[in-house]
Amino acid sequence: VLLVAMNVYASVDLVNYVSRRGVGLASRRWAQSGLIQHAARIDPTVAIYTNAPELIQVHLGRSAGPLPRRYNTSTRSPVTDYDARMRRMASILRRGNCMIVWFRRGARPQEYEPEDQVARKLHLEAVWKLRDGTIYRAKHDTVYRPAPSVVRRRRAAATQAAARQLEHRKAAEAKRP
Repeated sequence: VLLVAMNVYASVDLVNYVSRRGVGLASRRWAQSGLIQHAARIDPTVAIYTNAPELIQVHLGRSAGPLPRRYNTSTRSPVTDYDARMRRMASILRRGNCMIVWFRRGARPQEYEPEDQVARKLHLEAVWKLRDGTIYRAKHDTVYRPAPSVVRRRRAAATQAAARQLEHRKAAEAKRP
């Protein structure tokens, strides 16, 4: 009976603490975060991508897409197409109407490259820099450069089209009297 009473007392104490301060993602520390407060100002029509989508969901009640990760979170093995995923993300950001919310604390740093490298790879500029993170957008002066494989395919298609056009001209000239 004494053991049960002690466990009940400890449980009540824990419930009181959790209800006053929150725990984990729902903690007061996150609720009072400057980064969360600034992210709340982002227009609802703007897509958010982040290194901690669950924080955006819990505190802002809106969904956020995850940034590409270097490692598979289940197996801890490197993601083989990580660079391709980063290029796709940069392309999405260039189209506009997106922002990146980068959390410096609470995020899993082993899953992501350092913040400055991600900002460089995705061609980002800081909109708000705060103690607990940064909100970024794509640089507007970023010039789109297709991947080399795309350039090769376009050149090959243009060469083939020109060859077909030349063949049609020669055939048309040969039919003339």
